[in-house]
Amino acid sequence: MTTILFPHRKRRITAKPRPLPPPFAAPLWAMLIATTIVAMVALAGFQAAAPLQAMDDDGDMPPDSPATGESLDETGSDMPVDPGVPVVEMPPPPDGPDPLASVIRVNSTLQANDPRVPWRKTGINSRSGLGILIQPHKILVTASLIADATHLELEQPESGRKVGARVLAVDYESELAILTTAEHEDADRFFAGTEPVELDDPASVGDQLHIWQIEANGRPVVTPVQLLRIEVGRYHLDTQQLLTYLGQGSLRSHAGSYTVPVMRDGRLSGMVMRYDNNQQLTTILPTPIIRQFLTDLEDGELGGFPNLGIQFSPTLDEQFRRYLGIDDITGGVFVRRVLPGSSAARAGIEVGDVLLAVDNYNIDARGFYEDPVFGRLAMSHLVSGARLVGEEVEAIVWRDGQEVVLGAVLERRPPTDFLVEPHLIDRATPYVICGGLVFQELTEPYLRAFGRNWSDDAPFRLLHAWRNPEYYEEQGWRKLVFLNAVIPTPAVQGYERLSSLILTKANGREIRKIEDLVEAIDHPDNGLHTFEFSDYPFLIHVDAEAAERDNQQVITDYYRIPALSRARDQPLPEREQPAIRPDPDSEPDEGAAGGGQVSAPQATSDRPTPAHS
Repeated sequence: MTTILFPHRKRRITAKPRPLPPPFAAPLWAMLIATTIVAMVALAGFQAAAPLQAMDDDGDMPPDSPATGESLDETGSDMPVDPGVPVVEMPPPPDGPDPLASVIRVNSTLQANDPRVPWRKTGINSRSGLGILIQPHKILVTASLIADATHLELEQPESGRKVGARVLAVDYESELAILTTAEHEDADRFFAGTEPVELDDPASVGDQLHIWQIEANGRPVVTPVQLLRIEVGRYHLDTQQLLTYLGQGSLRSHAGSYTVPVMRDGRLSGMVMRYDNNQQLTTILPTPIIRQFLTDLEDGELGGFPNLGIQFSPTLDEQFRRYLGIDDITGGVFVRRVLPGSSAARAGIEVGDVLLAVDNYNIDARGFYEDPVFGRLAMSHLVSGARLVGEEVEAIVWRDGQEVVLGAVLERRPPTDFLVEPHLIDRATPYVICGGLVFQELTEPYLRAFGRNWSDDAPFRLLHAWRNPEYYEEQGWRKLVFLNAVIPTPAVQGYERLSSLILTKANGREIRKIEDLVEAIDHPDNGLHTFEFSDYPFLIHVDAEAAERDNQQVITDYYRIPALSRARDQPLPEREQPAIRPDPDSEPDEGAAGGGQVSAPQATSDRPTPAHS
């Protein structure tokens, strides 16, 4: 019985619920029970066939998926299967190589550095993928599988035997790494009975490729995909684009499928980087890039993939072409920026030039050319995908109404050479704490930490510096040091709301990198630390004695910050080059890709713009 009280009346109205007529009551309850049972059965069936990972709006794997506890990003996935499409699987071909003899499972434990709290690390995560044996004791994997790894191990897929692993070489921009056993005495025993595979020749559109996977019980599974397109596409790092294969076929999720090899006629044709479950498209890192990576390692040094160092615009508009004086010329792109110190700058390419050809390959108005092997490709492949650091290319530009031929010696720009470093894989952000003021260098991972819409949500003044680095580079800045946050301490009382301020001077000294700030803090002016910024409040003062007291008592004891600073021991070199660090306890195998351990080369390409090379 329900009682209703009207607010403007004192009288209560009592309403009795009307029961269902007897002929309809029992069938309705029966229908509800039956519907519930059917829904539960359908849900159970859907969960059995549904993907192991949820997909985001772009069709890529979201990170830190709760389904498996693995940290997955857009470069790899525990590849799910579309429940509405039948999966075609087949055993290994009888006359081809045995996957169990050439595939090694790689397990990694990961812990990255927190870009917004520079003295802290993020949560521990794990990944598992498949590597392919390409040379005796040398396993090829995708680099994102081992990025920020704190522990690596190799596992035989059939027997489950495990040994520790170490990195021989890694290049995050080409998404490739080579592993071997951590202890040399384990190598012969662990790799007994294995068989390296050969590298395949470049594939053609329409070829059938086979993806190798291993189930949790050690059973090999081979899934066919058809090669649809060959193009220059995005790799693990957003700032790098290299040659990719695009195949179509439905892939089922299996254990250790974060990264898996792709075969053609029994030879390695590439490594899977991404899988789009919605369109059933697989992005494959192809053998031409793998072969170039291995060739680069033959001399014992990893030079990385070079870049020309220009940003350009298409010349499709007729009036624009007429203005440039190329209305009677076919093709060409407008050079709108040349990075200082780059290959193009050293070759004499200037802003305003029209790039017509590279190595006798004509560049069209969109920035593409006709490759004799792969067909129509972006012109960046002529530099990054087909050449090594130190090689020379010939560029033809249109300048002042005539063609000019220039020779460019190709170089690689390491990430430490950027004003705002594009990523910090395997590295931590340099920082300094003075009293409660937290200063650190601006990096792109810091901006990306503001979420999916970071390019809009991150602090405007920091985004402006990221988009316009030339303004600061022309004034001598090597890095941008900014005030990240203020820890509440007595020395900085009243400054708690300050953040995202670019530091220009400290104690009268210009700050062009974090080392400058470390030195400046050691020299207070009349007992005060004076910090000058590019924006309001422009100038603040901190008592040096109070700041030192807070450093020793409040920060280290109360906030439990492990160290008050993390800076480089020496100033940055003019141009850092990656090189293999020889392992004193090892000798490289004859014909191997290179012995020892390599310092990780980082992203080298230009600012992320619609068109660059």
